[in-house]
Amino acid sequence: MVIYRRTPGTDLEQIHEFAEGCWVSLVDPTPAEIEEIHQKLAIPQDFITSSLDLGEIPRQARDDPTGGESDCFTPLGFAMTPILKS
Repeated sequence: MVIYRRTPGTDLEQIHEFAEGCWVSLVDPTPAEIEEIHQKLAIPQDFITSSLDLGEIPRQARDDPTGGESDCFTPLGFAMTPILKS
């Protein structure tokens, strides 16, 4: 699923199609949706699919207050692109 959002003021609102400066959220995208975003935003397809690979779950290591290390697993990928016109 592809969700487009923008912040015209202080609120985040959902919009129905790609627009300049919008946020694009992919949730369990189909191959066609991955291709659509790849074409519109020039984001490499492997960047998108690697974020979905359970064996390659993005993670952040942080120091545990007890002196150890703690892993935080969040399936998330961020890509910033130049401003493109719709």
